[in-house]
Amino acid sequence: MGAPCFASSRKHTVSENAAKARIVKTAALAAAAALCALPLAAAAEKGEERIVTLGFDITELVFALGAGEHVVGVDSSSGYPAEVEKLPKVGYYRKFAAEGVLSLRPTLVVASALAGPPAALDQLRKAGVRVVVVDEVSDLESARKRIGTVAEAIGRVEAGNALVQRLDREVQEAKALGDKVRAAAPRVLFLFSPTPSVLNVGGKETVASEVIAMAGGKLAVDSFQGYRPISTEALVAAQPDVLLVTERTLASLGGPEKLWSVPGLSLTPAGKAKRMVVLEDTLLLGMGPRVGEAVSQLARQLLEAKEAR
Repeated sequence: MGAPCFASSRKHTVSENAAKARIVKTAALAAAAALCALPLAAAAEKGEERIVTLGFDITELVFALGAGEHVVGVDSSSGYPAEVEKLPKVGYYRKFAAEGVLSLRPTLVVASALAGPPAALDQLRKAGVRVVVVDEVSDLESARKRIGTVAEAIGRVEAGNALVQRLDREVQEAKALGDKVRAAAPRVLFLFSPTPSVLNVGGKETVASEVIAMAGGKLAVDSFQGYRPISTEALVAAQPDVLLVTERTLASLGGPEKLWSVPGLSLTPAGKAKRMVVLEDTLLLGMGPRVGEAVSQLARQLLEAKEAR
């Protein structure tokens, strides 16, 4: 009878010890997070904000709001403005590691809604870092709201209001230029190649489709939303007058001659005349503060193409 009683007592003792160990471990982790949070909170209170941005369009926006001096790190997709090239990179924003971000001792992380994984964002929050996640946008109204969201997060509300006013002014000026193109309504096909082996076409509800419309062009392929690969038959059927590509897409494909050799392009008006507009990636992949510049550049080149016919 003694043995069973002893075994039961020992079982309870082991269980109790394991529970105590879990409590101690949890308390230790909480204490570590609290200790990590203390200097971050103190820095924020002193106005010594240390910002990490995750997403190229978020980075550009934070700099446009005048908070560039507080940015201590960016993700690898960020390349504008030029100052970000000197900043530490924390990996690609869609697949970053929390440890790399935390090593920069940020008080604030401003992240694209596409940033992740979610567990990494949670780890930042548990360490006491304020994390602001900003929605992706592909139209002007949403872009205005995003400026306000980020401006409030970094304490630059007045700068945000001024940036919205500047954005509206530049877009209106660019659209006036686009009105000169609109009568001709050239069919514009946006090609995007994230890798040399993949060639996508931009459809409706993309930043490029908005830029094309404001610049006076007509989207050559509007049967779907977002980006999809395109067949040779569909490419020929689209009959684009002008190709629109990003700088990286052109480089990824191996230059203009490689692009024009894509099957089907030679049977289109754009291919026959070799009419192509090349713009910076960030102008066409993110509805950022320079959208007016994107519309203006495209409208001017569409006008040149119109006059050259």
